[in-house]
Amino acid sequence: MKQWMSLLLFAFGIPLVFGRTVSLEHIVCNAGASLSVPIILDDATGIASVYAQINYDPLVLVLTEVEEGNLQQHFSSDFVVTEEPGNIALLTFASHNVTEGSGTLAILHFTVREGADALYSDLTLADVQIKEESATKDLSFEYPIQPQNAIVRSFAAHADCVDRLGEGAIRVAANTTLANLTLR
Repeated sequence: MKQWMSLLLFAFGIPLVFGRTVSLEHIVCNAGASLSVPIILDDATGIASVYAQINYDPLVLVLTEVEEGNLQQHFSSDFVVTEEPGNIALLTFASHNVTEGSGTLAILHFTVREGADALYSDLTLADVQIKEESATKDLSFEYPIQPQNAIVRSFAAHADCVDRLGEGAIRVAANTTLANLTLR
């Protein structure tokens, strides 16, 4: 579909601009589970700094650690993280633009609170900014950022889980026990 759209737009002389995607994963788990949630950037080409703000429900999730992702090898600065319950802000920058690459900006480690059975937490990319080396040009105007938010759903052990998200892949956390997982 994307190829046909590209050909049609090209035929009418409309410039082709596809954005960058920053995404999180949908996860199902049991209460008490430990989760690792990667923040994935599909194209880091031309970027020298990244800022991301992620919101979550602190009544369901407890942030235990923020780990640098594999894209950090392209950035020369320390990885800066500020956090308060329900909100994480990440910042990293380089002295020059990244020449190419895609991968993980960071990995968020959470624990699902005990007693959080049948609850969920949205993981929302509330703000994402990408800039080039002068830090004056916001690349999100040139390459719009397409955030893909996620949901962490907690189930009692051996419960039935029916996927009602309809938005793609769901990951089942390690050591999760479900009686039935139905994907629609």
